[in-house]
Amino acid sequence: MSLPLQPLVEAYGKPWREFRTAVGARHTVLNRLKVEGLNYSTADRFAVKCNLHPIEVWGLDAWIRAAEVRPT
Repeated sequence: MSLPLQPLVEAYGKPWREFRTAVGARHTVLNRLKVEGLNYSTADRFAVKCNLHPIEVWGLDAWIRAAEVRPT
């Protein structure tokens, strides 16, 4: 299960350029993630880099579903 990027961008609440800097990803990578979504570990890492908890961004139900299907 992938999680959409847009809720994280909105929760961060700053311009796109600042978001890119905060998560440390290139524009091309983020464009791909806009289409494909984020896997569990990338979603977690990006949320933490934005000083957010993933549950704040995607909600408890979506976060639990993402955790259940992540590879071990």
